[in-house]
Amino acid sequence: LQGKRTSDNSPFDVIKGNIAIEIKTIIRGENPKITMHPDAKKRKEEFSVLHNLNSFTVVFHQPSNSIYYRKGIGSFRLANMEKVSYQQLQQVIR
Repeated sequence: LQGKRTSDNSPFDVIKGNIAIEIKTIIRGENPKITMHPDAKKRKEEFSVLHNLNSFTVVFHQPSNSIYYRKGIGSFRLANMEKVSYQQLQQVIR
C-alpha cells in the first residue's frame, strides 16, 4: 500500500499520509470474523483523533485468497466488509 510500516507497539500497522491502517490476517478458521479487544480499539481511536487520521481495517483472508476492507476499526464479520482486489484497495486507501 506504499505506506510506512510502524513498530510492533504502535496502534496501527501502516500509516499513509492521513490514513491509519490496521491489518489483520485470517489464516484458517471456520468463523469469518476478526475481533479487537476494547482496550486496543480505544487506543487506536484516541491515536486517530490525536493525529487527525482516517482509519481503515484491512483483512487478508488466506483460505480464499481474498482482501476485505472497511472504514474504521473494531471487530467485524467479513460479510460486513467490502471484498476488493489489491488494485481496488490501492484506490480506496490513497
